[in-house]
Amino acid sequence: LAPADSFTAYQLLETLDRLAKRGRTIILSLHQPRSDAFALFSRILLMSHGSVVYSGATTSCLSYFALLGFRPQDQTNPLDFLIDVSSVDTRDEDNERESRERVARLVQCWKEKEGIDAEKAKTYPSPTISSPPTTNSPTDALSTTSGTRPNALRQTLILTSRAFVNMH
Repeated sequence: LAPADSFTAYQLLETLDRLAKRGRTIILSLHQPRSDAFALFSRILLMSHGSVVYSGATTSCLSYFALLGFRPQDQTNPLDFLIDVSSVDTRDEDNERESRERVARLVQCWKEKEGIDAEKAKTYPSPTISSPPTTNSPTDALSTTSGTRPNALRQTLILTSRAFVNMH
């Protein structure tokens, strides 16, 4: 990626973070995430070959893997670590076998944890969750006084102008 692409991607993540804090649900998949992006996520769902390896608060993610014996080396991008620990390495037969066993163990550990959490949920009912208030800030170019979204052309113009400002 060129520096502008990396900067723009980070700016997009910050915007999505602000939207999430206003009560919006954001779902995305990242390719080659920056290390400073990790702190922008409140929750993470990590899957390997269609099975959940971790799901929960980002702040608890690394400690969960540490309890299982997997710790990132110093100065390692936490997102790279998570990708590495949950991926199958197909470079040769030994690496593939070892990594498949590791991933199977991670999936099994998560299933066991999920089972324990499901039992706790039956015993202790969860509190009522209310929706956070939404704000239509006058500085939010995509909000309108009628509460409806602008059409696709208007959205494209707004987002293009934002990208232009961010790059200069």
